[in-house]
Amino acid sequence: MGQDTSIFESIKQVKELAGIILVGSGSYNFKDKYSDIDIVVVIKNENLFDSTSHKIKEIIFSTLKVDFYNYSK
Repeated sequence: MGQDTSIFESIKQVKELAGIILVGSGSYNFKDKYSDIDIVVVIKNENLFDSTSHKIKEIIFSTLKVDFYNYSK
């Protein structure tokens, strides 16, 4: 999975992380040019949700090229 694996390895370094689960088509090893990454992130302490989710978002957005599209036009 290449780049996907490096994201998971980086996220696993967040100390508040209890677990990370790959779901969606990637969980059964399907990948094509339209594929995305669907994950569930479980943290140890719900009181740390905001700070932990912020850390994880920073990792994801610094690792991936992210494009935004407006399909309403």
